[in-house]
Amino acid sequence: MSEIIKVGMADLKVCTYPDSLTTLGLGSCVGIALYDSVTKVTGLAHIMLPDSTKITKNENIAKFADTGIAETLRLMLLQGANRKRIVAKIAGGADMFGGANVSKSTFRVGASNIEAAKENLKKLVASSNADGIEAKIGKENDFEILQDCSLVTINYSLGNKKAGKIGVIGPKRMNYSKVFASLDLISNEIDKILNEYISDE
Repeated sequence: MSEIIKVGMADLKVCTYPDSLTTLGLGSCVGIALYDSVTKVTGLAHIMLPDSTKITKNENIAKFADTGIAETLRLMLLQGANRKRIVAKIAGGADMFGGANVSKSTFRVGASNIEAAKENLKKLVASSNADGIEAKIGKENDFEILQDCSLVTINYSLGNKKAGKIGVIGPKRMNYSKVFASLDLISNEIDKILNEYISDE
């Protein structure tokens, strides 16, 4: 018998067919639905804010786009979903203060949530993106010793050619947005140093 599972605000759930997930009252919040059509594993996160690193009290990982999407994906992978098959849909992100005499730059919560959701989906759900960032969570890792960890890697280049790869090994619940940003910065510095060295020869 199937069950309709309710996902509350600042909450996330994962299920498999024939069960389904539902959430209500998004407003400026964003609902992120993930689905693997082969294993029929579904995930739904109802996030309230874009970035856990900007808030002191951030223990609820389902509340934020960066940690909520990562955790939903992690739980789906544990139930057999394949990252390369996952399709993502987002809804919500309304401008709740559009008619008020307030600064839109201050109250762009909905738009910021949408932007953060798209950025984190691009980095986490796609196997790799244009920047060469790749995240393997848990059993996605080829080596058994890494299957209780996450491995995040990024390419660095020499001219227009890929020269190598650097990475971070950490817990499956690591702060992915901060890791991505740090690796991107280090990769750019390596690119710069290598290309300056070659040009000086």
